[in-house]
This record gives sequence, C-alpha cells and structure tokens, in this order.
Amino acid sequence: MDGNFDQDNFTQFLREGVDYEIVDVDDTLISEQLFDTEHQTQPKRKKPQIVELAELPRTPDQKKYRFKGVFIARNFKGQKHGENVGELLITADSTDEVVKQTWDFTSKFLQREVFFRYPQSTASSSTDLELCVKESEPSFEDFDKFVLFSDKISKRYYTPSSLTSNMLHSWYNKDVNIFIYRYSVAVTSSQQWDKVKAKQLKPSNPDRSGAPSNVNLFETVAELKEAHREHYVSDDINWSIWATYILKQPEHLRTRLIASGPPDTMVRLFRPVPIHPDSILVKTKQELKVARNVVDFFDDELKDLRTCTDSLKTLTQQIDGRIWAMEKKVSEYRKLLNSVSEAVSPEESSFSKSVAEEITDCVDVDHN
Repeated sequence: MDGNFDQDNFTQFLREGVDYEIVDVDDTLISEQLFDTEHQTQPKRKKPQIVELAELPRTPDQKKYRFKGVFIARNFKGQKHGENVGELLITADSTDEVVKQTWDFTSKFLQREVFFRYPQSTASSSTDLELCVKESEPSFEDFDKFVLFSDKISKRYYTPSSLTSNMLHSWYNKDVNIFIYRYSVAVTSSQQWDKVKAKQLKPSNPDRSGAPSNVNLFETVAELKEAHREHYVSDDINWSIWATYILKQPEHLRTRLIASGPPDTMVRLFRPVPIHPDSILVKTKQELKVARNVVDFFDDELKDLRTCTDSLKTLTQQIDGRIWAMEKKVSEYRKLLNSVSEAVSPEESSFSKSVAEEITDCVDVDHN
C-alpha cells in the first residue's frame, strides 16, 4: 500500500510499531530529525516529505479477513432488542468463505420463509396484506432474505451477497453485528409479527382452552422417543411432560428442543441407557431379581388356586355322594309306590255284575 505522509505521521507510525517496510526515505530527514535531535541548533522543519511504504506479506497462518461476528436473532425488522444467540470469530481469505461460515452458524436458527402480498382473489375487497409461508426450508440461495450485516461506523446494513473486499478490510479485528431474521426480512413491523405468531406459533389443533390437543401431544411424544430412546429411558408420563413443555415453546424452537436432551428441570425424570458392560450386568441382575419376584408372586397364587381346587374336588365328591344316595332313595320309593298302586287297583266282582244287570236302558225323552 502506497501513500503520502508528512514527518509527524511517519514518526507516529514508527512509535506504534506498524509492520511496514521502508522503501524510500530521505536520509537527511532521518539523521537531522530522528537520531541527532539533541545536537540540532535549528528548529524542526515542517516541510512535508514523501515517504513510500510497502505492506509486508502475511504469514501463512494469517487470513485476509478477520472479525468477530455477534449474532442477534430478531423476529422482525426494526425490533429494538433481539436475542443474542452467540459469537463467532470469522477468518477467511475471500468473501465467499465469510458468507459460508456465516451460513453454517445461522442456518440452524432459520425458519420457513414468510412474506406478505395483496390478496389475489378478485372477490376480496380487503386491502390488508395476506401472510404467505413457503413450504420448503431455507436454502443457501435464500441467505440474503434472512441475514443482514451491520457496520457500526456507517450505521448501514448489508446483505451477504453485497459484501466487498474493502468493507471486510475495514472490519479487520472488529466486532460486527450480524442480525438473523428468523422468518425473513419481509416481516417489517410488530403488526406483521403478530400475524406470523397467530399462524406459525400457535398450536395447529388446539383444544377449547387453547392448549395443544392430544393429537399434537402424542405426535411429539413419538418424535421424542424416536430421537432419544437410545439414550434415555423413563415412564410414559415423563415423556408426556417433556412433550408438553416443548409444545408451550415458540414453534421456531421446537425442532431444536426435540433434537436436544431434556431440560435441566426434567433430567432427573430420565435415566441414561447403560452402555458400559458393568452397568449392563448390574441392570440385568436387577431385572432378573424383579423377574424372580414376579414369578414367586405367581407361584403363591398358583398354590392358593390349587388349594381351592382341592377343596372344590372334596366338596364335589361329597355332593356327588349325596346325589347318588338321593337317586337310590328315589328309585326305592318309586318301586314302593308301584307296588301300592297294583295292590289297590279295582277288580270286577259278583256284586258289581248283579248291579250292572239290574240297570236297564230307557228312552231319553229329556234331550229330544
């Protein structure tokens, strides 16, 4: 880098230890005004001198651009206070590398893009903008719609694609605010953000109280078990508590919360799945002990049932004996009755015959 400096500026550069190589310097100026100032009898000359400086080459481990990105997440443009989601030291040799490092850090905070447009229906007379949501997740090509770099000196905002080499040089070893707009820069006011919250953050199928429905709860529980069953074990009620906590959070956090572990307040409700052989052996012994207790319980139950069955067999035999005895008595009584019936049955005698002979037939005159 070349430039014109007067004597005072050159002296200041030397005091600050700037790594520059001197190419052409006036020898008289150095001898009279820098090294033999104690022997000078004449006042210092103020006439500017031309000094040519050449920048020293960078070492292999140094990058061309270097700055600390302070990432702040916002819900809409113009929001005064955002959420500080982290910091990242960005070092690169090209603008493409800067953009790539920024994308890798911010992509996990981005949600599906939303934008506003006038109603396309001719039957609608409303002039309010309607909210539209893209079905696909944000890609690298959509980066300009979600992130803005802020220059603290010029107070200007720049999209990732508008970064230039001179701009990155001016940020060397400085802090740069990088604003992340979760649902895109198209959300420009708190009123539009209220529309986004009403459509994106509320439960899709709420119950009468506005809480997440059982359908959403069961789906979230299934997602949690699918993601963490290899790492955590617990009762179903604890998985439901975790799912309820996630459904109460904003939608843009739910995917990340499902992928991460249980919150600190719920860690005690979940046990890690043992992976060390000693832990597995101890767990197996405990499970075997529980299994033995269950088997012993059923063994006692079987003994009680066997006792009841034996008692029933004894009682059945007694009842069977009484039934057999009664059947025998009934048979004997029937024989006795038959004998009595035969003994008292009517028979024709001489008296009955004489009475029958005295009875004559008469003409029935009463029924003619």
